[in-house]
Amino acid sequence: MKAYMNQIIFESHPRDFILDFLDFLEVDLGKLGLLSACYEVGEQFTFSIIGPTPKNFDFLIIEKWEKIGVEGWSRIMEDDLKFEWDATEYGGKIHILPGISAVLDLVIDYKIPAKTIEPRHGESGLGDALEVDPKAPYVTAHQLLSKDWSWQDPEAKTRCQTLHRVGGEYFYWDGARYKSMTNDAIRRYLYDRLSNAVSITDGTSFNPDQSKLNKIEDALRSAAFQEGDSGSDFWFDDDGNCNLISTETGLLDPLSRDLQPHSPRFFTRSSVPVAYGQQSLEAPVELLHFLDSVFPNDLDSVRLLRQWFGYMLTNRTDLQKILLLVGPPRSGKGTICAVLSSLLGAGNVAGPTLFDFTSQFGLAQLIGKKAAIVGDARFAGRHDQMAQVASRLLAISGGDILTVDRKHIDPWIGRIGARLVICSNELPRLTDNSGALANRFSILQMRRSFLGSEDRRLAERLQAELSSILNWSLDGLDDLNTMGNFLQPESSQEAKKDLDAITSPIADFVDDVCEFCEGASIPCQVLFDKWREYCVSQGREHPGTLQLFGRDLKAAFPSVKTEQMRSGNMRGKRAFIGVRLREPTF
Repeated sequence: MKAYMNQIIFESHPRDFILDFLDFLEVDLGKLGLLSACYEVGEQFTFSIIGPTPKNFDFLIIEKWEKIGVEGWSRIMEDDLKFEWDATEYGGKIHILPGISAVLDLVIDYKIPAKTIEPRHGESGLGDALEVDPKAPYVTAHQLLSKDWSWQDPEAKTRCQTLHRVGGEYFYWDGARYKSMTNDAIRRYLYDRLSNAVSITDGTSFNPDQSKLNKIEDALRSAAFQEGDSGSDFWFDDDGNCNLISTETGLLDPLSRDLQPHSPRFFTRSSVPVAYGQQSLEAPVELLHFLDSVFPNDLDSVRLLRQWFGYMLTNRTDLQKILLLVGPPRSGKGTICAVLSSLLGAGNVAGPTLFDFTSQFGLAQLIGKKAAIVGDARFAGRHDQMAQVASRLLAISGGDILTVDRKHIDPWIGRIGARLVICSNELPRLTDNSGALANRFSILQMRRSFLGSEDRRLAERLQAELSSILNWSLDGLDDLNTMGNFLQPESSQEAKKDLDAITSPIADFVDDVCEFCEGASIPCQVLFDKWREYCVSQGREHPGTLQLFGRDLKAAFPSVKTEQMRSGNMRGKRAFIGVRLREPTF
């Protein structure tokens, strides 16, 4: 929650927060009148508190603030025009409009913690009237950046810009990470900010209209422009270490465990909502107890999960893997994903469905996220849809450059850094005869269901030890770095073989009935007839055509070639070279 101009900005919809906010202020709801408007600002919602109020109600306006810090609440007489309390320590004023018929004593004494409401812009505030040159919009744009979007770096003793335009989007620094700001929000800010500006040429009101605003907005686009990939982390002004994790306590180096202060010079769209400190060194007892019940006598599966938690904290995608949680309902998949989401921060995790991977704008939600969790994967769909899902899973996990359509703004081009997590009651029914997709999956097999014996307080206890879970995850990252790749638990080997057969039935067929050797050959039609027999024995209804069979066979086994036979009874017929039937065939 943040204060901005005459608005209260919430991280989620104000319906979820307004009552808590009023309760925090200890306001008598029977004495409060709210005339308000609500509109969306990027990923946030703005609740504008406006007046005047009816008689017999108290009313609060928060105006021109960046931080709120008020040590008292005063009730005033109805016929007073305005009561003004100068909170100079926090750079703002509180205005309470009249609303009750008598003077009441000071009834509430409170202070809002600094971490509750953080500065949205620079420290100079939005209250000073700007003197602008109507003929110099670019100068005005730099004035706005200097006054409203800058932050004093206590280490470097320089001011850092906190609003940038990267990859066709505006991003503002919230003290720990950069958040997207829509073009509509920028225009609203400009109208509000310039409404009391005066012309430097004659001292008259600047009076922003559409034409003036368009010029300044265009200038601001250029003034705030920065080279960079909005889906990656980077430093604006140097080539420093980009492998940092933004936490509540600062920027954490996951290898050295060193902390450094947050800085707007470091562009990251993700911040872990967990503090790293002495408490982190304690073992996450509740998590370990839970995992012991999910994976009884299976330390390798717990170890693999810990490696994944550590991997997710970073921005790495080099291992090109997808985490697959397979098990019956109520087997712990949802709890594991909930802990992971809490650790990474809800704003850093996307929750797509499988079919979002096939829709025009479905991938846009993955940009700038650390993880994409498919919570309940259903592999029922047309063959062409499932083929597209498989293709997108391969492209994202493989770090391919993608063009992603976004609503109302230019397409985004880059590598999606979100690591994929898929939860399912069954193994994926996706076809990829090359075998590449099956090899991308890192499988955790869960066999026990807790249906009917769920621990309703578990989530609360796990939430309380997130700091310890953070350190546990970093230990998993150390383990992963030492191994060089993810562990493959013995308990998941059977599922791995089944997945290989599902995703590449051609490979399963060849493994059962064929062998490879130099100089071997078999007529294409003969091997295809054996494939059709195999499909009947396996209950497969559509063996396809000879041409498709040949294509899929060579995709699965690139060493196999097709040539025309030049001798014998099959002279002139096409044959597969390098493979033959094993005896007996079945």
